[in-house]
Amino acid sequence: MSDRIADLLPLLAVIAAGLALLVPSAALASHVDLLLAALVLVTALDIDPRQLLGIAGHAPAILLLAVVPLLVLGAVAWALAQTVHGPVHDGTLALGFAPAEVASVGLIGLMGGASELAIAVLALSLALSALIGPPALVLLGHAGHGAEAGPLVGRFALVVIAPLGAGLFLRGALPGLARREAALSAASSLIVAGLIFASLSATHFAGLGSSVLVSLGFLGLSGLVAGAAVWLLGRHFERSLALTIGMRDFAVAAALAAAALGARAAQVAGIYGTLMLIAGAGATTLVRRARSRR
Repeated sequence: MSDRIADLLPLLAVIAAGLALLVPSAALASHVDLLLAALVLVTALDIDPRQLLGIAGHAPAILLLAVVPLLVLGAVAWALAQTVHGPVHDGTLALGFAPAEVASVGLIGLMGGASELAIAVLALSLALSALIGPPALVLLGHAGHGAEAGPLVGRFALVVIAPLGAGLFLRGALPGLARREAALSAASSLIVAGLIFASLSATHFAGLGSSVLVSLGFLGLSGLVAGAAVWLLGRHFERSLALTIGMRDFAVAAALAAAALGARAAQVAGIYGTLMLIAGAGATTLVRRARSRR
């Protein structure tokens, strides 16, 4: 049953999106961070703490995956933003300066990829986004009134650092968790479905058409950037890490947009988050099936 839940992730994602349109939950929408923290915790339970000892040897790759996507996707978002106006323009900009998506770590774990490296990329990406994002949005957005890095760093500590530390401690103390891989994968899949439901529940439908179009455009272009990275870096590149490029943190994007550019600008992030998680879920299932056949 656990294996089937993980393999049915795309179907769960579509069901979650449909339920959010029919019976949205404002309560769950306001607690997206709790779902993200739960996903990090479950992912950490599947990581042997000894795996983290080798991260230092991958420092150049981690730096590359954190810095270059932020710069490239910032330019991509700016170009897309020129096709729309008002809050949708500003919300599109925020996507480009968001860090790697927290949920990408969980999906990389589901793929059987290097989730310990993904966590390092996520940490550095968030730090860069907190420093670069607010001034960039104020400079490029409409009537921005400023945003502070402090709340983003605090959010990262609560959503990533705390559950990560707890999960690694429990995995080290309870080595028998290594035999629970299928159950942990099932739990990750259900949490991702919950994230899709929560992100779409938070969406308001004014200007929905343009928000969907620019979200699809950004998702497609970020996917091309991720594919180009895989091609350029060659077979020695851990391909699952492409998700840290192609998936950007919609919750941080919403926070950046709302703080720097106004609450209505956060609309795009909710739409993008739903589409991005569904796409990530589909890619994860395809990789899992390909690996199981091999």
